[in-house]
Parts: sequence; structure tokens; C-alpha cells
Amino acid sequence: MLSTGLTSQIVGQDNNNNLLKLLREVCHKQVLILGDLNYSDVDWTTYTAVSSASHDCCEFINTVEDCFLTRHVLCPTRCNTILDLVFSREPELVSDLEVINNLGDSDHNMILFTIHLLCDDHADMKKLRDYRRGDFVRINQCLSNIDWDDYLNSNSEVSWNRFRDLLLDFVNRYVPMKTITHKQKFKSRSG
Repeated sequence: MLSTGLTSQIVGQDNNNNLLKLLREVCHKQVLILGDLNYSDVDWTTYTAVSSASHDCCEFINTVEDCFLTRHVLCPTRCNTILDLVFSREPELVSDLEVINNLGDSDHNMILFTIHLLCDDHADMKKLRDYRRGDFVRINQCLSNIDWDDYLNSNSEVSWNRFRDLLLDFVNRYVPMKTITHKQKFKSRSG
């Protein structure tokens, strides 16, 4: 998620260039761009700038279109102008957007909306041993039938490796596998 602040009309050319560069970098991801962008010279219904608009303003419109961003604010947020904007790459990321009254002494209206966050869509699957269903009676029977003095008559490293391999063999034969699945889901948040 990305939140922006004021544009180059207030804080300079570098800020506008950085904003446009950042938009190009993140536009292929699930991203939400919002802020008081102060592009009053834009007609957002046609995505065009008035003839007296700054070069920065025109570049911003071009970048928004090049990145295929969806504009979610459709009505004025300050007087008769849309200055406060919410963009996303996926149109379904934002819903129920409302422009409501201002907060305190602010001359901008507040924006209320729901964000539909999509976590990883794949199921995270793990295969594990199900020790609760293991046949430990059978493992104990097998272990009790072994002549341990003869089985472990080598040096400690060889004896350890034989013992370890034997236990792993019994686990593989008598302890079944289980699959654990963690499914990710949509989460909605109002903002």
C-alpha cells in the first residue's frame, strides 16, 4: 500500500519526478495510491488537463493512464474540484467510496471506502508425519525383536548411523503422513 502527499505544485519538481517514478515502479503490484494531489487543472471525467496546466500535471495524467490505474474518487473533495484521489491497479480493490463532510477546519472533505485486500491466493500445503496415528505398538514389537548387542557391535559412529536408519525406517513404515493446508482469504477493511 502506498500513500502520497502533496505534489510538485507545492514542494517542487523533484517530488513530482519521484512520484511519477514510484507510480511506474509499483503499478504492476496490488497497490493503493491515495492523497491530496492538488491537480486542480485536471478534468478527471476525460483525463485531460486544461490548456494552462503545468507540464507536471500533464505528466501525471499520462503516467496514470500508462499504468492503467483506476480512479475511485468521482466527485469533488474540495469546493468543485477533485483534489484528493484514490487510485488502484485493480478496480475491485476499492468499493463503497463516499466523499463525506470535512473534518474540523479542513477545507477538504473526507473520503470513506472499503479496501479488499487479497492475501496470497495459493494454499500453503505441508506434508508432515501424523505421530498421533503412528503404530507404536508395532514399532516397539520390531525394536524388541532386535539383538542390540549384535546390532550395535561397531564403533559409535557406525552404531549411531545404523540405529538412526533403523528408526527412520520404522517411522516411514508405521507413521502415516498428513497434509496440512492453510488457505488465505480476502480481507476487507474500511478506511
